[in-house]
Amino acid sequence: MEDFDNDLDMDFDDEAPIVSKTPKGPAANAKKPHEAELGDPLNIYFKTTVGPGEKTQKLVVNEKAPISEVKYTCGQIFSLDPQDFHFSAGGITMEETKNFADYGVKNDETILLIPTSTAGGF
Repeated sequence: MEDFDNDLDMDFDDEAPIVSKTPKGPAANAKKPHEAELGDPLNIYFKTTVGPGEKTQKLVVNEKAPISEVKYTCGQIFSLDPQDFHFSAGGITMEETKNFADYGVKNDETILLIPTSTAGGF
């Protein structure tokens, strides 16, 4: 116990240097990509029909986000393997290589997670 007390006798009066959180140099002046290139955020409801009971989760996603990435996120949320389901909007099964803008998905739209066997083979 005595060794522990001796370790606490360190001098903490020396101040640590203040590190600026503002970047300096050419990278700090770099322009951000235009918002239109990034796509708009969408509030989308994802409703699972896979497994017991229906569950719905609201997510904010970028309209240009690859469907494969959002499928992975939904798989984590609903505890599903992304290979076991497809997204469906307006009766159309969405391809993983496309994005939500490709399908004209709008704010507050509901996307269904449907079992792979129901959606057919992709």
